[in-house]
Amino acid sequence: MEKSKDMTTVQVWLDEELVDNVNSVLEKLSINETVLITKLYEQIQASGEIPFDMTLSEDDEATEKLLEAMKLVPTTNVNSMEELIEWLDEDDD
Repeated sequence: MEKSKDMTTVQVWLDEELVDNVNSVLEKLSINETVLITKLYEQIQASGEIPFDMTLSEDDEATEKLLEAMKLVPTTNVNSMEELIEWLDEDDD
């Protein structure tokens, strides 16, 4: 008799609407989430890579660079109209 494999649980948090939409597709394909995830893991194990493109588009890369550059821009928190007027009136020596 073949020894049974040790099993583990993979738990993730996903958007509820996404899960519902994907489960609808899976039902039409007559497979469940466990089969889908198992096949994904087997494909990654066999090929040593993720079986779909996970790279950022050029637009996504540009957005990431812009967000990083924005972190370098000095900012001032203003909590009232008076603080705003004071800040606008400051000299930039």
